[in-house]
Amino acid sequence: MNVMMLLEMAATAMSDRVAVGPLDGGLTGDRLMGDAAALAGRLRASKAEHLVLCDEPGAVLPVSLFGAAWAGVPYVPINYRLADDDLRRLAERTAPALAVVDPSGAERLAGVDGLEIVERNALSDDPAGGAQPADLSDWPMDPDAAAVLLYTSGTSGPPKAALLRHRHLVSYVFGTVEFASAGPDEAHIMAVPPYHIASVAAQLSQVYSGRRIVPLPKFDP
Repeated sequence: MNVMMLLEMAATAMSDRVAVGPLDGGLTGDRLMGDAAALAGRLRASKAEHLVLCDEPGAVLPVSLFGAAWAGVPYVPINYRLADDDLRRLAERTAPALAVVDPSGAERLAGVDGLEIVERNALSDDPAGGAQPADLSDWPMDPDAAAVLLYTSGTSGPPKAALLRHRHLVSYVFGTVEFASAGPDEAHIMAVPPYHIASVAAQLSQVYSGRRIVPLPKFDP
């Protein structure tokens, strides 16, 4: 069991439908599948044990989430609102890792041992980074493997990791969402930060339902 099953089903049944971003120029299901395969190949070649995301909501989120799942490493979105020292300490705990960041994140995390940094625009342009994309359906199927690590902001001590396994997430989606139930004109505005469980749930649920994800970098009422 792997959350990649959700994307594979959606990309097969709704390959030409835009899954993420604007109708004009957004990522189709087929493109999302291809970018995830490319990133998975990059992760395997890098020997990273985690994929860290330090960025606001954007199209790289589902690419990162599914690419990590395909490669068999946990997806770790971290709180970019943390102070620099706290952010760096948190990133150090994930090494060796590939970190997908915005331009400010690249500066803030520069020099962290074991962290390979790639800016989001560079990832969007070339998710494989020169590596060979992963083969179709070549992802691990251990249901107890860690899919996502969410770091909590506890009341005392350093943030603690909440582990979400593939079986937890796949079972949640299968039990709450009807496959391909959304119409082609439906969209979901995703305004929650990536490090929140609601972001993970939204990405998986909307891709599976066929509802287009429209990331909102910053909530502006």
